[in-house]
Amino acid sequence: MNAWSCLHFAAGVFTLLIALLAPRLSSACSCIEVTLEQELERSVAIYTGVVLTVEPHPSDPNWWVRVGLRPVSMWRGEMAEILYVVTPINEAACGVHFEIGTEYLVFAYPAVWPGSDPSTHLCGRTHATYPGDPDIAALGPPIATPAVAPTWGALKIRYR
Repeated sequence: MNAWSCLHFAAGVFTLLIALLAPRLSSACSCIEVTLEQELERSVAIYTGVVLTVEPHPSDPNWWVRVGLRPVSMWRGEMAEILYVVTPINEAACGVHFEIGTEYLVFAYPAVWPGSDPSTHLCGRTHATYPGDPDIAALGPPIATPAVAPTWGALKIRYR
């Protein structure tokens, strides 16, 4: 094997290693599994809600998003027409990826900034709900639910 062949082979191996390892190196979020009991201790609000908005947070739009949810059930916290939570902007920064129209079980922690909305992150138990969700079953009956669910007509008028 001549010197050029060895150099090309080494460059190919190096490129392959970079391609295989780069996704692992670029993922900055690593978590330790949290129990439901730990979440109950540290959460200031626990509720299910349907995502209405996901917008850059005005205090730091390059790092945080502010999510507005229409509450469905509340286990801890105060019921409001819309509940807000902040999370890092992407999963690499441990942000929860909220999708508009999807219902989530939210474990919210104290505000990141004084006077701001509560926060959540990927390393907690916040997740999209699903039939038979064991976390919801373990929480027991909610302490509050909305008095009347909004109709599509009310939602259209509100967001026109």
